[in-house]
Amino acid sequence: MVGMLRRASLCVDGAGVVAVLMGRQDVATCAGVLSVVLRTVAEWREGAARR
Repeated sequence: MVGMLRRASLCVDGAGVVAVLMGRQDVATCAGVLSVVLRTVAEWREGAARR
């Protein structure tokens, strides 16, 4: 599950880069926020799995 969340985060980062190149700053901002949320959830799940 954690690996899937991290991969999704990387895909969203890539979509954000494409959005910036296309001049869509609003989409890039949303992608950045979503990426951070996915990484945070992955870290929480990873921490819970270690306990």
